[in-house]
Parts: sequence; C-alpha cells; structure tokens
Amino acid sequence: MKTKTNNPKSTDTLTAAPIATGKKILTLLLAGNDKGGIGKSTTTANVGDGLNALGYEVRLVDGDGTNETLQDLVPGIEQLRYKSEIAMNEFIGGLRQRDDDITILDLPGDSGEVLAGYFTPARIELLKQNGIRLVVGLTLTEHMDSTRGAVIWAETFHGQVDFIGLANGSETPVGEEFSLGNVNGGDDIAQIIENRLIVVPRFSDLMLHHLSRCRAVPSAYLAGGDAARELRFTFIDEAPWRTHYKAVVASVAAHAAWLTGKPVPKSELAEAEAAQGGPKRTALVSSLRKAVKK
Repeated sequence: MKTKTNNPKSTDTLTAAPIATGKKILTLLLAGNDKGGIGKSTTTANVGDGLNALGYEVRLVDGDGTNETLQDLVPGIEQLRYKSEIAMNEFIGGLRQRDDDITILDLPGDSGEVLAGYFTPARIELLKQNGIRLVVGLTLTEHMDSTRGAVIWAETFHGQVDFIGLANGSETPVGEEFSLGNVNGGDDIAQIIENRLIVVPRFSDLMLHHLSRCRAVPSAYLAGGDAARELRFTFIDEAPWRTHYKAVVASVAAHAAWLTGKPVPKSELAEAEAAQGGPKRTALVSSLRKAVKK
C-alpha cells in the first residue's frame, strides 16, 4: 500500500499496521561489504544457489544494476537502483506480494552510507511490523581490506539487525580452509556474526578457467545445461564442481533455517550434505568459538 504524498521522492510503501497472525516472516538479506572487488557477487550467487538446492524460494536481486559478474552468473537477474529512494520503496513495498522465502539483495562496495540513510531505525522497525526481517550478510575474505569494509557495515547496522558471515575462499591458500582465525580482526567479526558463517570454498584454477568461459552458478555445471555441456565437450571431470557444490550446500544448510525462519524443505539433502561436510564445518565452528572466547 502506497502512502500519497506531495513529494514523490519521500513516498514509502509500508504502513505501521501489524501483519496478520500466522503470516510467514520474509527475510531480506543485504549482502555486501564496503570494500569492492572481493568476490561479493560470486559469493552471493553461490549462497543463493545453495538455498535453492535445499528447496527454498530464492529471489536474487542485483542492487548495483551494472554488475556484470552477477548478470553473467545469473542471466536475466532482476536489477534495482539502490541509490533511488523511489525504486527502493517500490522494491520493499512489493516484497510481501511475492511468495519468496528469502530475497537476497547483492550490493556494491561503498554502499553502506546510502543504505544507512535508507534503512533508518524507524524503517527497520516498520519492516518488522510488516513481517519483513532484515539480515545483513557480511562478505568476508582473508584480506585486511575486506575486514575493514565488513566492520563499516557492522557499525552501520549495529544493534538493529542480525548478521551472518558470507565467506569467500578466494584469498584462502590452496589446500586450506577459510578460518576467521586467519583474518585480521577476526575476533571482532566472530562476535558480530555470532558464529553464523557460510563458506564458499576457493575455486581451483581449472574451475576458474571454465568459469571464465561459461559463467554460471555451480549447480549449472551439473544440471545438463550449457555449462555442463562445456565440461563434457572438453572432457573435463565434473568432480571438482560437484565437490564445491556439495560443500556450499552443506555450509548453507547449517544456517538455512535460521536465515529463512523456515525448516529446510529438502531436509534429506541437507542431512546428506551435512554428513559429508560435517568434519569441515565442525573445525570451522570450533575456530569461530575460539575467536569469540578470546
């Protein structure tokens, strides 16, 4: 419902009326970091791919509008001009008109200040009253600049929303697992995200080679589409993609119910991937707990 106003730039699309009892809560995940070029979009696409594999209705939106990486990975992706208050109002107002379990808004670097101006405490409270839960996904790498960018975002929304870490393993040395113990400022980040961390593993050189030729989310390399045909045409084993995909699904499954507020639809898949990825996640959680206790 739009509120009429003489100034269209201030038009808001939410009212303070509480939602009907029993209506499901919708999650809006703002994925980003104030530091650009750290693999935010690739990480976001992988997380959305994992949630989709688990049976959730996922809406992925390009908040930049000019993000070639995300548009390549997810052809035809919806675009949004996040700097436009009118566009943001229409986007937010339309969330409850859809049947998605989660909407992921991928945002560019240096967007924290604009978002802070839009998502004021009053508006965040209004979102809650309308059954929309705002979660901030801090994109992380083992790179000092990404930590600073994540802290900027955390300070912007501190005390107002929940946080989750979205880790990109691109800076993680080959053969090692992503760990906040290796991140400068990891202790602070661990406390902010409260042990909630989804990890997208590092792509191998061979995977990056094929990703540059046929850009697609990991599941596409296993689903019989153009990306999968490219692998078979060049006689390349799909095993690295399958391993990567399973690791992402397992990591997403560990936090999917918390993130969406809904049990995992394909629980059998979540359990199977958890069984295979369990040791890695246990080590990861242990490193986080140690960081928090420091």
